Amino acid sequence: MNARISLLIPAIACSVFVTACGGGGSDDDSAQPVVISDPNPEEAFFNDDAKFEYVDSMLGRFLSVFRPLSNLADNDLAKRTILMTESDSISCSGGGSVNISLTTDDAGEELESASISFNSCIEEGETTNGDIAIALNLDASGDNGTISISANDFSVTGGDEDIAMNGAVTVGMQSTDSSETFSISGSSLSVSAGSESISISNYNITAIDNFAADSSSLEAGMTVSSDVDGTVTFAVSPPLVLNGSDDYPSSGTLTMTHSDGSSLSMTADNGDPATFDFIISDGATTTSGVQRWDEIELDDF
Repeated sequence: MNARISLLIPAIACSVFVTACGGGGSDDDSAQPVVISDPNPEEAFFNDDAKFEYVDSMLGRFLSVFRPLSNLADNDLAKRTILMTESDSISCSGGGSVNISLTTDDAGEELESASISFNSCIEEGETTNGDIAIALNLDASGDNGTISISANDFSVTGGDEDIAMNGAVTVGMQSTDSSETFSISGSSLSVSAGSESISISNYNITAIDNFAADSSSLEAGMTVSSDVDGTVTFAVSPPLVLNGSDDYPSSGTLTMTHSDGSSLSMTADNGDPATFDFIISDGATTTSGVQRWDEIELDDF
């Protein structure tokens, strides 16, 4: 995937959990988004004074939520699990253990699924509990197919803030000589980080690298509800597109709509790749203008 377009994923769609979790699945298309009442009904969530405050603040919040999972892929505990065969229990460096069970195909060569249970496992001062289940359906190259992951009462405590997660996502991959497609989808994922509870519903993110056209695109949709910010619906449509060596999208629109009726749209189709047009509606008045990409936090990722 083009590195520049992939950087927009966590900012726009919390897709850091793509890298952190690797994927997980749910076929329940009927799940209804969780809608949380507006915590501050006296003021429109999107307004001319706040402008891009939510865009900036959500990045650090979502990254902190999924950071512990991504760290598990880098530490010594994870490296020791590579030596696993079928099932085993591994002692953690600070106490506790991890139980792992692997399932392979009939030939015993390709991994099909894995079940991982953390039992008060302490690594680098953080204590992990709960279960992670992974199912793989990939071709021989590992470049095409799906990976599913689900978290059941998964929690990490003792770090910068306590993390808890329940839910599932599915990651899809398709690779050809001319393009690569990467997608994430699911019906629900609930997360708590510190004192904030977040529910992500009906999410679908698709990133495409088109080698022949020397371009990358990102399309997404989801509903994010928290007891801090209320409910925000995200839509990236038409897709954000990066061409050639551009640093920022040259086309596409990101729209965020709050349950109080206020909204913010950011549109790249203005002829200047360094800037985007924006429209803010607080439900009563509308403000529009032009903003540089490097003046908001999206540029940092």
